[in-house]
This record gives sequence, structure tokens and C-alpha cells, in this order.
Amino acid sequence: MMIEFPTCKLLNISYCPATEKVISVEKSLVVVAYNPLGWYQTDFVRIPVNDDKLAVRDSDGNYIATQLVEVDNITSSLRRLYVEAYLGVSPKETPKVLLTAVFFGVNPVAHSEYTSSYATMENETIEIGPGPFKLQFSSTSGQLKRITNHRTGVDIPINQSFLWYEASSGDAADGQASGAYIFRPDGAPPVPSSSSVPLKVIQGPLVDEVHQQFNSWIYQVIRVYKEKEHAEIEFTIGPIPTDDGTGKEVITRLMTNMVTNSTFYTDSNGRDFLKRVRDYRADWNLQVTQPVSGNYYPLNLGIYSTDGKSELSVLVDRAVGGSSIKDGEIEIMLHRRLLYDDSRGVAEALDEQVCVNYACEGLTDEESWKSSHVMNATTMDHGYNLPPNVAIITLQDLHDGSVLLRLAHLYEAGEDVLNSRLSNVDLKKVFAGKTIRSIERTGKISLEDFMMHLPCIIYQTWYNCISINIRCYYLQIKELRETNLSANQDKSGMKTKKWRVADDPGSSSAPIRGRPVDNTTLVVELGPMEIRTFLLKF
Repeated sequence: MMIEFPTCKLLNISYCPATEKVISVEKSLVVVAYNPLGWYQTDFVRIPVNDDKLAVRDSDGNYIATQLVEVDNITSSLRRLYVEAYLGVSPKETPKVLLTAVFFGVNPVAHSEYTSSYATMENETIEIGPGPFKLQFSSTSGQLKRITNHRTGVDIPINQSFLWYEASSGDAADGQASGAYIFRPDGAPPVPSSSSVPLKVIQGPLVDEVHQQFNSWIYQVIRVYKEKEHAEIEFTIGPIPTDDGTGKEVITRLMTNMVTNSTFYTDSNGRDFLKRVRDYRADWNLQVTQPVSGNYYPLNLGIYSTDGKSELSVLVDRAVGGSSIKDGEIEIMLHRRLLYDDSRGVAEALDEQVCVNYACEGLTDEESWKSSHVMNATTMDHGYNLPPNVAIITLQDLHDGSVLLRLAHLYEAGEDVLNSRLSNVDLKKVFAGKTIRSIERTGKISLEDFMMHLPCIIYQTWYNCISINIRCYYLQIKELRETNLSANQDKSGMKTKKWRVADDPGSSSAPIRGRPVDNTTLVVELGPMEIRTFLLKF
């Protein structure tokens, strides 16, 4: 029996019709979480709901701790179907490369852990964070003022603000305007959005939240989860006003007292981090004509700066630009609205207006579901984890029946004493031999007959007198071909060019790379930063 799951594509505005429907006593909402990594991980899940009396259980019937949190005002106004709250589900350890199901059902009496409380503003400093990681805010200005971590001993003053650069429309010396392909501020310091920020603090056993409104079109929610040592920042910006005739390029800036010697680090295509030095290029003498945009770099993963004692890191969930224009500062470009074309082929100003709507359905009966579906499923050997320095970055069925697999080494050479070494992945254990395709209840049989099927079952959530009809497919690798990164050419047929570099004596050592794969052992070896691509047939 094929089951199609609706997906919540608008969770960024807390909109998911499948979870917002009224759940009756007879029905349950099944939420399936997928862990694409090759090792166990624990994380929180936020789900929009319309009922404050819900119980959440795992596939074994055990209650999972939850916390009900009010949706912030701007998120409520963004969506057409109003949802008053979301339900924060506590961490559930999810096995590697695995699907796991949890059930939402009606609970006549709300659990005490559901509740969130509003913090009072009696003290000058308000501290949030249910674990060792803490953020402190000024109740007067509403601004972030300090980060502490009681476990690591980190304690640094910090300020976060939103500002915007006024975009250049071109001038007498240079007619180049800021546009879709060009970031060119007008040379003036960025304009702060506000000096005083209205603040609302929500606290609970699993997560603390701070809701901030910087002006009529910039809003922010900061979350600190229990036992997590980072803060999650969610911003809402726009529509950016341009009635003053000026384009605006909006940034957020984090300011600390760290002395970073003009140095910061940005990612390279989401992989390794590269050292950046303000107003400097290693390959030529840089003539600085644009001190802001000339120091901006693309961010796909993040940016960090350090003074040798502490490190401030920001990870992003989408491609943005970022820099460190002054020591101890990090700034990230979040949104742009411009009034002039930059003459790079678009033939219009970067002035987009977007409206999105989406609908989906999905409730089910819990007992019927549990009796006919696998609650947990994985292909990986249960006693095997990927090495901590290797990740599966692609696992995809192709139209010809083959499977595309990419493995990536996560560390640079010399980055870590242990994790920068060569690492091995055993594909026979990644695809351990068998997994369940479907389970269907058919009647009653003996426990002995039932137990005969267990070698083909990963997790069992129903017992004794239930007959089952099991259909399995066996994931034994019959063919393995290594290809180039794009998977459109066999590696054995590749002819790579050898380039001569000017002023290079040729003495630089070649990067460490893994050996060819033995088709009998199916062990893949990876060197630092190496990505290897394979086509598999089962």
C-alpha cells in the first residue's frame, strides 16, 4: 500500500494545513521525521497546531515531552489561515538514514510541560536559555547584550542590530548603480533601523523565545533550545519601503569586543572555510575603491571570526552575502529592494513582490496505521555508523533503476588531528542487505511463526497474535561504478588536464585521495575534503 505524505512547505510562516486540522479522539496525526545523516542525531521539531490539548507519542506509545508556544505576531499576519501556536516537540534520537513516526492525538488534560510563560521586565537584564547556553537582553533597549556558556566558560558582550545601506544610483564619477548583480552602497554609513526594540520573552522547559520588532517592517524571533549551545534566529523583513526614492540593502550586524586583526573566515561552496583579510588580496595589490562591497563574500554555509580565545560563528540556511567591515563585527546581507537597473542584462530594477499560498491534507487512524506500516525503517546496519568526518550528501533513485550516491569528507587537511585523516566507509554495512517494503496485517498466527519473520523486520511495534504479510526487497549491491562529480562520466574514462601554474616550482604536494574501491570489499576511502560519486545497482 503506497502512502503519500503531504509536506509542510511553508513552515517558515508556521503554515501546515495537515497539522492544523482538528484532531478527533478517534484520529491521530502521523508525523514522519527523516534523518539523512549517517549517524544518530537529536533535534527539536516545531509544528503549527490549533489545539492546546494534544499528546505526542512515539511508535511504542511513549509520551514525548512538548511545549506549546505562541506564534509571533508578524508570522500570524503573514499567513491567511491563522494559527495561534506551534507545538515544540522535544528531541527524539533518530537513527542514521532513517524514517521514524510520531503520533499526535487528543489529550483531555494538557500536560504541564505544554505551558509557556511570559517573562516580566522587572530587572534591567533578562536572561534566556533553558540549558548552559544563555543570552542576555536589556529590558530597557530590548537589545541583545551578552552571550554566556556555563559549560565552556565563554562570556562576551555582544550587540545585534538591523541596518540598511542606501543603494547608489550612480554618480558623476561612476554611473554604476546598485542592482541585481552589483552591490554598491552610496558611501554613507548604514542607517540603523531603531535604537529601542519592543521585547516579548516566552520561556518554557524546552525552549525560550524572544520576539523583537525593530521597526514596522523588521521583526525577529530568537530561540534557545534546551541542551543546545547555539541560538536560532528567525527574521522577517519587508516589504522594504522605498517611498523616499532610495533603494535599501538590509543587513544584520553582530558586534563584539574581539580583536580579530582584520581577519574573518567564509565558506567555499558550503565546504571548507577560507581565510579573508579585510582590504587585502594575496594574489595582487588591491586598490580599495569600495570598502564595503569590496569586502563582501558569498555565504552558502556561514561566516566566523575569532581572537584566539573565543569564536563567533553564524550559519545560514540560504545563500547570502557577508563580511566583517570592522574588527569584532560580522554583518550579513538579508534583503534588498532597489530602484535602478545595474545594466547587467536584467533590464529592470531588483524590485520583486511575491505572494504564496498552499494547501494540503492528512490525518489518519493511529491503530490502523501502526498495524499496516513500519514505524521505523533504515537500510544501514544497526551496529554501524558512518565515521564522524564523512557524510552522505546524495542518495537518489534514478530513472534507470540505479542509485546515485555521493560521500564527502567533511574536514580539511590539517584542520583536526584525528578527523583530517583518511576515512573508510563500508558500503556493505551502509546497505546492510534487507529492509521492509511493506507490512500488512492478515490474521492471527502463532508466536513461533511470527518470530520467523523477524530477520526481515527492523523495529517491531505490535506483538504476539498478529499475522503479517511481509514483502521485502534486498539491498545487495550487484554493481558499483565510480563516476565524476556530475555522475555523467565513468571515472575510469576521465582524462584530467594537468595545468602549469606561473611561478610555481612544482614542488607542492598533491592532495590526499582515497584508493580505488575493491568490488569485493566495497570499502570507500576518502581523503580530506574529497567527494566521491558512485552509481549503484541492486
